[in-house]
Amino acid sequence: MNNKGIALILSYVVIMVLTMLGAIFLSRSAVESKLVTGHSNSTHAFWIAEAGLSWSFQNLASGGTGIPVPNPSGFGGGNYQITVTPVGLSYQITSTGSFGNSSRQVSATAYRVPSVFENTISTGEDFHLRNGIGVLYVDGKTRISEDYIDDAWLGAVIFADKQEDLGDTQYTTLEIPDCDGNGTNDQYSDFLAFGQLAMNNYPSNQVAYIETSGTVEIDPSCQELQGKKIIYVEGPSEGSGGNVEVTFNTTWEPNSDVTIISTGNVEYVEPITSSGSRLNIICWGEYTEGSVLYDNHESVIFAHSNYNNYDVFGLFKSTGNFITNQNFETQPFISGSWYHWSNRSINGDLGPGFELFGNPSGTFYLTGWKEIIQ
Repeated sequence: MNNKGIALILSYVVIMVLTMLGAIFLSRSAVESKLVTGHSNSTHAFWIAEAGLSWSFQNLASGGTGIPVPNPSGFGGGNYQITVTPVGLSYQITSTGSFGNSSRQVSATAYRVPSVFENTISTGEDFHLRNGIGVLYVDGKTRISEDYIDDAWLGAVIFADKQEDLGDTQYTTLEIPDCDGNGTNDQYSDFLAFGQLAMNNYPSNQVAYIETSGTVEIDPSCQELQGKKIIYVEGPSEGSGGNVEVTFNTTWEPNSDVTIISTGNVEYVEPITSSGSRLNIICWGEYTEGSVLYDNHESVIFAHSNYNNYDVFGLFKSTGNFITNQNFETQPFISGSWYHWSNRSINGDLGPGFELFGNPSGTFYLTGWKEIIQ
């Protein structure tokens, strides 16, 4: 074979190699282009889903249904589709964004935090300082629908920000929502259904249900109640049983957050001995707290009836939100007491069960954002 023949064969080989390389590069370029397009479409779909979630939240906050018309609705060259599922009195929003052949899904929970959580003490009737000797200091806002009454012998209350004779209870009370579905709010039957609904909102290992025709002593620090979020105590009928005495016999688990719901009266006996923990109360009857020598706890307390406080020989500090639909009565005896406002609730960190309260006034919050991987 002469040199020309060899050169011709080599030329064919080179052309074939170049052709194959060109095909590989073209194929790789097409794949990369498709990947880039897919990634771009997926990113677009994500931000469209976010836009849908934001629209639904703003619409709910302004009194709408949270559902656009039409649904899905066009946005940014694609569209978002919204579903809104009531969960108690909050709303689970799911937004699916679509762009090209890609779709992404995000969800969050929207709920309104009642305006009473802007206050340290809220009372639907009177604030009454009864016979005693001592000083009570209330940090933050105190809102009283009716009157401030001072019957102390040598006592005084120092308010950082007090307003009385408000008349309107919208900013001083909580109303039990129509949980039994009969069309009327704030009934005992609503409270019963409220307790069941609160339990249903948490896993079974985080709730405890107790029936009693009398009074039950509850120690949230005991082994059986560690890790609980809701403890619901129910009596046989209104005004009969369902009463609770709260006492702590050992050190409580750090950063615990539990709500005791009682159809009767609640009496808080012993102080919490763990920092970062919060004891919350929702009771249909009266709430009474008696402290001797020292007490320091964080709580969200709601009494549908009266709130009673008795401090004897010592220093006492309560942090949180303290709400009664009737009268707030305190009687210090040679003591100094401080009520401090906590911003946890107004920032959306409500005590367990309190997310179920509906209120036309308040701030709407979005929490629990997550992307749902499809």
